[in-house]
Amino acid sequence: MMSAFRVEDLPIESQMLTNALNEAQKKMELYFFDMRKQLFEYDEVLNIQREKVYAERRRALLATKTNLSDQMVEYAELTVNDVLQANVDPVSPPETWNLDGLADKMKQYCYMLEDLR
Repeated sequence: MMSAFRVEDLPIESQMLTNALNEAQKKMELYFFDMRKQLFEYDEVLNIQREKVYAERRRALLATKTNLSDQMVEYAELTVNDVLQANVDPVSPPETWNLDGLADKMKQYCYMLEDLR
């Protein structure tokens, strides 16, 4: 429109256009602020998980042979409990339990343990 009237070097002075641009800019700033906030929260969760993994790693590296065996038994018990909770609901009737899924997961777990030997 500006080129049709040959006024390309004049500033646009329209309150309606200025308000529309300001609103668009505010919306974009809020959108990107929310994205940065979510990314920061996600990074915090990853840092917490990383610290826990490193603490367990440190604990395993500093353990004596008997302590390491105890830790391995503890990890095995936790893993079996997780598999059970994922496949068996104690409040539901036993007929509805996912026993095939439970058996498959336990087989995977046993194969993994064999590979570690």
